[in-house]
Amino acid sequence: RRRKSGMPFLLLLFLCGFLLTLLSLWQLEKKFMPPLREMSHMQSKAVANEVIDRAAENALQELQLSAESLLIRSEDSGVPSYAADTAQINRFCTLLSRSASQSLAGPAKRSHTDSPRRGNEYCQPCQQRAGTYVYAPAAGHSGR
Repeated sequence: RRRKSGMPFLLLLFLCGFLLTLLSLWQLEKKFMPPLREMSHMQSKAVANEVIDRAAENALQELQLSAESLLIRSEDSGVPSYAADTAQINRFCTLLSRSASQSLAGPAKRSHTDSPRRGNEYCQPCQQRAGTYVYAPAAGHSGR
């Protein structure tokens, strides 16, 4: 008599276990993903609000603006009227946009002289003393 191999049974058992695992993972994802998405969305909104608030504050301070400086008041035949100072508003919006973009891009890139060196080492490309901090554009130095 020939003895049957247990291979088909093991294959069927493995396939059932695999399908059960997939079904379980699908159910877990269906249950947990909506709250996680909502939390992520709320966190993104909070970060965006913080970035915009900080950018607006910086723009207002830099331009030294107030609500009155964005409006032009005039009196035509004794009737007061207000108009927007569009040039000032455009400057504010430009600065606000730039500041928000920089905040979202992350901290300013620092040059290679930022890493402290020991002793009397110098930065070879620019021959500046090591440990001096030079904030420069991504491509090179603007020496201080």
